[in-house]
Amino acid sequence: MTTDQPQGPDEVQPERTTPPASDHSGHDGHDGHGRRGRRGRRRVVVLAAATALAVAAVTGGGVALANRSAQAAQQTTASGATSGTTTLPNGLTAGRGPRGIQPGTSGSGTDANGYPLDPGSGGGTAQGSTGTRSGTTNAATSAATAAQEVGLVEITSELTTGEAAGTGMILSSTGEVVTNHHVVAGATSIKVTVASTGATYTARFVGANATTDVAVLQLVDASGLTPVQLDATGAAVGETVTAVGNAGGTGSLTAAPGTVTAESQAITVQGDDGTASRLTGLIELASDIVPGDSGGAVVDAAGKVVAMNVAASSGTSTVTGYAIPISTVMSVVNAVEAGQSSATVTLGYGGYLGIGLTSSSSATVYGVVRGGPAAAAGLVGGDTITAIGGTAVTTADDVHAAVAAHHAGDKVTVTWTTRAGSTRFATVTLGEAPIA
Repeated sequence: MTTDQPQGPDEVQPERTTPPASDHSGHDGHDGHGRRGRRGRRRVVVLAAATALAVAAVTGGGVALANRSAQAAQQTTASGATSGTTTLPNGLTAGRGPRGIQPGTSGSGTDANGYPLDPGSGGGTAQGSTGTRSGTTNAATSAATAAQEVGLVEITSELTTGEAAGTGMILSSTGEVVTNHHVVAGATSIKVTVASTGATYTARFVGANATTDVAVLQLVDASGLTPVQLDATGAAVGETVTAVGNAGGTGSLTAAPGTVTAESQAITVQGDDGTASRLTGLIELASDIVPGDSGGAVVDAAGKVVAMNVAASSGTSTVTGYAIPISTVMSVVNAVEAGQSSATVTLGYGGYLGIGLTSSSSATVYGVVRGGPAAAAGLVGGDTITAIGGTAVTTADDVHAAVAAHHAGDKVTVTWTTRAGSTRFATVTLGEAPIA
């Protein structure tokens, strides 16, 4: 079954007995669950604290995508190493972009966000290690001071498979916030709490560059906020800095002092679909950065932001942190503010139809999400979609491409052939997909 990205779990029961392979109608997003460094067996993990997200267990020179699972079974050794596993429902991967197409597992009855499309009990499981974190020899982490909290926010992203927590930085008094893309990827809703005041806001996704792992949010009805102070000159090797973030996703900011050890570093990352990508141009830090710190600030001795936390190593006696230079962060922010979409910069929410297809090689509907756009148009299981927005479709990839060409709120004409062989069409308003 291939699945589109729905808004809710209710669905019209399909009149089929053979479970399909899984699909989303739309384009892939960067999943950003974790990173491994280039040296030896050191693992580098992306630092969002998340629940119910599977993580790949990798050895040697491979890559681990390791969103920390707060709901995973965990053990802590005397050295401070933490490990655990978590299982996703029905064998489907998590953290996919809202319009990506993901082959499913025979017996699976949900889409890639965990919404059910199949009345059956479902098949396999997806398991993985959350990774390990050894005791460190870096300077001790402490609670962030009141001054260090100013301009920072704690972010909670609601996913259909669980919840992810991270950090962000306020850029304007009216609530523009920047964070890592992986903190909000796959989110259906986002809550942001201002660390210094405790005020909580709903956040809307404005845009992102998944390649550099930077996302821009806008807090709803925010005013009078105090933004962070930026140091556009960045950090230099040997400079003393402090990484501040929502360590462990606990809702309390911590400060991890350290030193800049290198610039222009690159790490290789691997998505849960097996594709590899890289983050480049990073600052390397000898700082005890941990999951939940993602999107937080790396500040200099004057308290100005020189970089944004993104990843950290584990598996060795000393944690090595990685951060995105503030110049890179602001280049993405400026592009998003200007509405300049590109091959790497995406703007706003993608659309979705709310369907599951029988296989990746077919445009035949397996099931539709109750209350979703496809259901409202009259599509039911067994119908075969033949065109979307005037573009002919015959496979899941075709459906993917046709929906990816539009945004949430766009009106498109969907044409299909019923099980009885008649042709129908309807104008559909695309729903709002999880963040790509």
